[in-house]
Amino acid sequence: MVLSTACTLVIFACVVYVLVRAEANESVTSRDEEGDEAGGGARDAREQVLFAMLIAGPFCLALSAAGAYVLSRRSLAPLDAVIGQASAITTGTLQRRLNVPVQNDELLDLVLALNALFDRLNDGFDALGSYAASASHELRTPLAVVSNQLEVALRHPRKVEEWESIARTSLDEMGRLSVLVEALLELARAGSTTTSRQFELRDELDQTCSSLEAQVRASGAQLLLPDDGEDVWLQGDSGLLMNAVRELVRNAAHHSPKGSKVRVLVEHCRDLVAIVVEDDGPGVATEERSAIFAPFTRGRPGNDAGSDALRGLGLGLAIAKRSVEAWGGTITVDDSPDGGARFTILVPAVRTSL
Repeated sequence: MVLSTACTLVIFACVVYVLVRAEANESVTSRDEEGDEAGGGARDAREQVLFAMLIAGPFCLALSAAGAYVLSRRSLAPLDAVIGQASAITTGTLQRRLNVPVQNDELLDLVLALNALFDRLNDGFDALGSYAASASHELRTPLAVVSNQLEVALRHPRKVEEWESIARTSLDEMGRLSVLVEALLELARAGSTTTSRQFELRDELDQTCSSLEAQVRASGAQLLLPDDGEDVWLQGDSGLLMNAVRELVRNAAHHSPKGSKVRVLVEHCRDLVAIVVEDDGPGVATEERSAIFAPFTRGRPGNDAGSDALRGLGLGLAIAKRSVEAWGGTITVDDSPDGGARFTILVPAVRTSL
């Protein structure tokens, strides 16, 4: 505002100066014709105008700056209030929200966007706290078992057979702890992509499912590979996407009854590709579907395969969801036509095939 006012005054002064000079030139002509009296009057008028501008210019500039400052402070007062409220919100007060202004302007959109951001942050901190508590509980259980076993065993002399039994129990618990730690690391890595390339989906699914056949067979189920069809090309981290498929297949095998089938399907519709994993298990209740992908959330009890790879840690679906979201897709669950669960991964396809 100050710069604009100063420029306006300079332009105005230049225009006045030009007009005065033009009048002075006319005065010189009239002086030659009428004498010195007319020329002196023009000179006096010019000096009076310049003197008035020298006095009025700084005053107008100061008045303009003061007015601009007052108006800007009044205009920015609501924004300063929002900044103050936002600065007062910390990790311990994420439940607080900014006051929504009455005027329907850009500031309203900013406040609504910030409140939505605080909602997401609050949900994230709540989920992080719940995750930390659940992880601590899961890690503490096998450590407590091993510690108690060794503490009791050291109270009295033991036979070799008793020490072997204690060692086997401790080894089983340490194995469970190792599987849990590996799952937690896999969950942490699931949110990041490493490479991006074009790949043919069916080939990747065939390799992934072939590597899981022995595990699924050990659970008493049968894994059906995708049917042959047209090539489907995707762009992204194939390992990340196959990691999600692997977790869904393991989850389906864990919850499927003996002799049932786990089916992996590929459905291609326009620019989207659906990777479907179905089972014949108890399915997922409607009220559980919104929370089934949270870490350490366990569904209905499945079969008792006893395999570490298929044990229900409550992390498999969380790993699958995080992997799919990092890949840029979505994952949902509903009922399969045969009564079990139907997990669907939806990702964008590459238009041109190689």
